[in-house]
Amino acid sequence: DSGLSESVSELNVIATDAPAQYGGGGSVFNVITKSGGRRFHGSLYDYFQNDDLNARSYFNRTGGKAKQRYNYFGGAVSGPILKNKMFFYYNYQQLKNPNSSFSTASEPTAAMKAGCFDPALFGTSLKLDAAHGGAALTINPTQCGAFNAADLAIPTADFDPVAVNIQNNFYVNPNLPGLANNIQYLSPGNNNQTKMVGRLDYNITPSNRVSFSIVSRWAPTVVALNDGGASPNCPVACHNQSSDGGNEQISDVWTISPNIVNEFRFAGNRQANYYSAASLGQGIPAKIGLKFSTADVLPTVNVGGTGGPSNIAPGTEALFIQNSFIVGDMVTWVKGKHILHFGGELLMEQDNSTPWGAINGATLAFTGQYTTSNPDVEVGYADFLLGDVQSCNTATT
Repeated sequence: DSGLSESVSELNVIATDAPAQYGGGGSVFNVITKSGGRRFHGSLYDYFQNDDLNARSYFNRTGGKAKQRYNYFGGAVSGPILKNKMFFYYNYQQLKNPNSSFSTASEPTAAMKAGCFDPALFGTSLKLDAAHGGAALTINPTQCGAFNAADLAIPTADFDPVAVNIQNNFYVNPNLPGLANNIQYLSPGNNNQTKMVGRLDYNITPSNRVSFSIVSRWAPTVVALNDGGASPNCPVACHNQSSDGGNEQISDVWTISPNIVNEFRFAGNRQANYYSAASLGQGIPAKIGLKFSTADVLPTVNVGGTGGPSNIAPGTEALFIQNSFIVGDMVTWVKGKHILHFGGELLMEQDNSTPWGAINGATLAFTGQYTTSNPDVEVGYADFLLGDVQSCNTATT
């Protein structure tokens, strides 16, 4: 981290058996930030990356090269405020990092969406479900001739309207042959963030110094794909996320006498992550005709068996906020050849989080068990087209 490294004056790591003044023992990672001095000082820095300098992914032979833009820049300034009394240090940094990553997913083919199943791929045991008569599927050159006249066909009149709406709006067309991993795409990403480090020191007397420091960081809202599924089609498996956090502390170091020093400190730390499902509040259940969803969010659709596409998922909806506070005091007493430490520490923690993925309007599973005469050969997408749900659950907290 270029910016924080620029702000570090001293680093002390105690791997095991930390002294008592550090509280609960164990390991300690103690970072002391720079402070201002009697003269003004400043620095500038920049760290740069670009995909023009990168090679194409080994597995990406035909698609576009993953985007990489990385520009980490900032600057620091320090100096006096009141001569020999008050000093400041300030560092500001920004990361500009729009990027993309190479992804693959499985999508239903155009033939599958039309209800046409090639016996060479899906077998010859497909049939209609009991609600539609249970007859074995037959060929229909009029319906499937554009793909393979020998395909076994599910009559389009038997398609479930909810399934039709889902496949027309949320499944996308493959750009590669085959049934599995038949679409390649670049998932956009963005790691932009801003950080700030500040410190203020005030000498009350030559033997008493008060110091205040703050580290703040925040990241803007970005769109994240492939959350619980895989698709280039947001809002499928897609959420918006942002974050902020930081820590602050104030300390008072008082040299009471040449052999007694008292240090009081108070510190706070905050970490907040915000996740919002891109499909939340878009009226999707009503648009696709799903009547039993308990939340206004895209349903989760799991289709198994031969040719099963990647999951449709609503994306994560969650809130993660944690605050912690520490107050402590320590006395150091030098007595002859001995150094004695006395003190205490109080830790307070606050958690304002929601359950992870707290909104599940409906989760639908299609296995293929209702449209086959051979339990060893199941095509979940045939069940899906007919609306034959093998299991369903919902939970919203």
